[in-house]
Amino acid sequence: MLLKIRKLLFFGKLLYFTCSYVVNSKCFENFVMFVHWVKFEVLTIFAIVINTYILTWTMEKVTPAASSVCLVGGTAENFKTSKLPSQGEVLKVLFNYHSGESMSLKDSIDKTASLLLPIWVMARVPTKAAYHVIKHICKLHAERQELKKCINRKSATNLTNQQTFQDSLDDLFDTAHRDALSLIKIEENHLFLKAQCERVAKKQWVEWTDPSL
Repeated sequence: MLLKIRKLLFFGKLLYFTCSYVVNSKCFENFVMFVHWVKFEVLTIFAIVINTYILTWTMEKVTPAASSVCLVGGTAENFKTSKLPSQGEVLKVLFNYHSGESMSLKDSIDKTASLLLPIWVMARVPTKAAYHVIKHICKLHAERQELKKCINRKSATNLTNQQTFQDSLDDLFDTAHRDALSLIKIEENHLFLKAQCERVAKKQWVEWTDPSL
């Protein structure tokens, strides 16, 4: 925006000085002032362009590192709709809003829960009440925070706890109702939930397709 304003001012003044010189060609002082002013404006615009380029390059270099969260990795704005979210994906979305968007922890957890529950609804799986889901997210976040406090300790116990936690991030973040399997009447949905709750080879999850699409 600043660069556009400078360009408009530059061409406006260029037109003014040009007209003044044509009308009064004997005014040598005006011409000298015009030349010096053009040099100054060209250098100013050049400096703005260089500063903009440097700022853009710096932001591109800094942003990936800033979005990485200890023990979690990169953040995510939302969940994939093709599968039920894992614990790691829940934390990625939570920290996107807490660290990336500077929302309060409570608001970030509420936001994460509001994005999480519709995925289960789309999969036609009965879920726990929203406040139970929020408590579940709080518990997962608290577990991560406790491990973060000891991140620099290199004892065998602490390293084992960190590895166990990171391995669990691939586990399903289970928000299903405790009687979900008995409440589901459609066999296809029943089998889908069982497949999601059982870890398969290479920690991959069974994907689903929304039948309404």
